[in-house]
Amino acid sequence: MTTPEILAESPAPADRRALRSVDQASLAGVPARGGDVESTTAIHSVAMLFRVMAGLLVLLTALQVVNGLGTSLEISYGVLAAQALQLIIFAGLLWGAADLADLSVKSHRDLRAMRVLLGRIAHVVGPPPSDGQPEPGDADTARGRDALQ
Repeated sequence: MTTPEILAESPAPADRRALRSVDQASLAGVPARGGDVESTTAIHSVAMLFRVMAGLLVLLTALQVVNGLGTSLEISYGVLAAQALQLIIFAGLLWGAADLADLSVKSHRDLRAMRVLLGRIAHVVGPPPSDGQPEPGDADTARGRDALQ
């Protein structure tokens, strides 16, 4: 007869939650080095701030036009239209800057992923030969070619 294996008690649910926090960084669930993961929340926050400011400028433009048309004072409609156009153009520039910030975040993630994949490929392939000459592969030795000319 075999003796039953004694299993350790499972941790309480509160302890299980505490054990889930891992110090190692991960990219899409795959473990990665800490240097390969950089936070881009600041750039993304700046992009959101630019978009909010652009929205506020459009709202301010609408309020200015409504206020200018609804007033009983004499007003130059050309000046009102020029100011409204100026605010809309500036809001568009802010929106474009937000898009550029988001583009930099996305390209940064792509470059980071490429760096991680290249590191993994280099690890799988291994270091290059020490003499600098390529070594024959399995197919070369099977055909009887031991040295490349």
